[in-house]
Amino acid sequence: MLQAISIYLIIGLLINLLVDLIYDWIGRSGIDYSLIDTNISNEKWDTFTKVVVTLLWPICITYVIIQIFKEYTK
Repeated sequence: MLQAISIYLIIGLLINLLVDLIYDWIGRSGIDYSLIDTNISNEKWDTFTKVVVTLLWPICITYVIIQIFKEYTK
């Protein structure tokens, strides 16, 4: 059980790291953040958002996969 919880949290932390790396890459590339989403600021995620993402990542991944599937089956 402890191993499953550890894997769950590690995947959430990796997702947070990936988002931070994407923010860094966008900043270095000089891409305008508003091209991606008008609600994105130049700041990275705050601690509260990182905790929420770490705990709720399966819901987000499932939603994205379902939306991609729906888009390709139209």
